[in-house]
Amino acid sequence: MTNNAPEFSHSMDRPSQLCFFYDAGTGEISFSSEPLDLFFESSLALGQAPPFLNAFKESDANFLRAEWQSCLQLKENQTRNFTIHKNFLTFYFTIMGPSQSLVAGQPLMTILAVKLPTPSSKLQEKKAFSLLSEKYNEFIELAAHDLDSPLRKLSMLVERISNKFEAGPDTDMQGYLLRTRACLADMHRMVEDLSLFARLNLPVIKNVACDIEHIITSTWKELPGLPGEKKLIISHPLPVVEGDLSQYRQLFKSLLQNVLKFKKKDLPSEAEVVSEEMTASQKENYSFPPDKIYFRISIRDNGIGFRQEHAEKIFEPFVRLNGKSEYPGSGIGLALSKKIVENHGGINYAEGKENFGAKFTLFLPLKP
Repeated sequence: MTNNAPEFSHSMDRPSQLCFFYDAGTGEISFSSEPLDLFFESSLALGQAPPFLNAFKESDANFLRAEWQSCLQLKENQTRNFTIHKNFLTFYFTIMGPSQSLVAGQPLMTILAVKLPTPSSKLQEKKAFSLLSEKYNEFIELAAHDLDSPLRKLSMLVERISNKFEAGPDTDMQGYLLRTRACLADMHRMVEDLSLFARLNLPVIKNVACDIEHIITSTWKELPGLPGEKKLIISHPLPVVEGDLSQYRQLFKSLLQNVLKFKKKDLPSEAEVVSEEMTASQKENYSFPPDKIYFRISIRDNGIGFRQEHAEKIFEPFVRLNGKSEYPGSGIGLALSKKIVENHGGINYAEGKENFGAKFTLFLPLKP
């Protein structure tokens, strides 16, 4: 048993997968991708916490109860991972903190679980861990697809309801419709970003010439905001590197969106981009191969910044340092950027100071 999430990558037999929504207040399950009793091979006890506690041995119960109690303390968009074994099976759990449901308005936890045969030796365990990433990503893709279908139907129903009631005098109903639409938009964005994040776990296959300066300038123009409300400064010519063009576009879109999102009030957004080829000593400091060419690209903004102690945390999926109502979004943009840089054999880090802006630095190879 462990509370570490597995890190995996390649192909193996399809694992069993489960996604369900759980109301911690009532103990009720409002949605499940498949019957829980079949997945856990045991009857449920909805009065217990967790409801699938009966599926595991008494010797595992204390560990499971402790993990579940920790999960109940999660805030919206926080996650916790743990692993537990049963006979010849291993269950990998990812628990997401409660978020508002679309209809009832009750906060619901999201539980994702993957079930696999337990490896019989350390070597098999290592191979299994190295082979599961593709299927874990496939699970996210499947979950995203399954969630998106009812969301589309719900969107259609909401529109029909709104057409009927918007012209009416019931102000409460109008408020409910606005909140429901906002929840639907959030869920659609979350599903799309989850699907994109899963796809980014695949290796870079398309290597083409990627003009970083063109990508940044064109992306900046496409982002919302009038010329007087945002300013882009490129101090030095930016390189042309090889890589996946769509991923590089997503990389700089995420970083530049971050500049605009976390701007100071009543102050135009400003992004300054600086680039230089890394020296031999710099490559040695970062353990890069000495015979490869690397570029250091920095994007500095004049926004609200962040405390440096959060510099690593902000690259984790769904982590928020600021309120969602004031700074909307799925909370996955910087996680996407980190994954793309790693896909191309580079590294990145962030520097920040509250109320004095942030700086994101990328080390990108000429060829991945």
